[in-house]
Amino acid sequence: MSKRVSKPMPPRILERMRDIYAEFAPSNECWEWPKSRNVQTGYGQMGYYEDGKHFSFAAHRVSLVLSKGQPDDFSLCAMHICDNKGCFNPDHLRWGSHKENMLDMHSKGRAQDYKDHARKQSGANHWSTRLKDRIPKGEANKKAKLTDKAVIDIRTSTETLAVLANRYGVTETAVSYVRRGKTWKHVSPAT
Repeated sequence: MSKRVSKPMPPRILERMRDIYAEFAPSNECWEWPKSRNVQTGYGQMGYYEDGKHFSFAAHRVSLVLSKGQPDDFSLCAMHICDNKGCFNPDHLRWGSHKENMLDMHSKGRAQDYKDHARKQSGANHWSTRLKDRIPKGEANKKAKLTDKAVIDIRTSTETLAVLANRYGVTETAVSYVRRGKTWKHVSPAT
């Protein structure tokens, strides 16, 4: 596995952070990130576009670069001393290795037991099982590319997967799944 390395901080991101700093009086309190947050991690984020590509940076990392400078080792993590993901107060941040960050997380009881989480979200507890009746089947699903009639045609046809896939505008895998009854199970064979 390759080492995760942060990219250099562009000046315009640092300028935007300076403007945001101005809104926060110097204090030892946590500065809650007032802009967007990453929905998966909860960390504040800043982004910009360049040459049609979007780049994003963790707000706490930008804050640390602005206050203490970019470290020579780009693989260092911006660690929270206060354990508040939304905080970007540079006095609550420090540079540390990934290993240090993980040890800090475990020592403070913030590590999630991912195996336990995965076990709780599988089988009868998986969203696709719990919400099965709320997901429209077949033609009732607005994203469906096939019709019940097309499914019956695919199942009864002797033509190749490629020919059928081309005819109905789907992949050969989709045709194969229909033919084998892995998908569109609710459609009965033609009578």
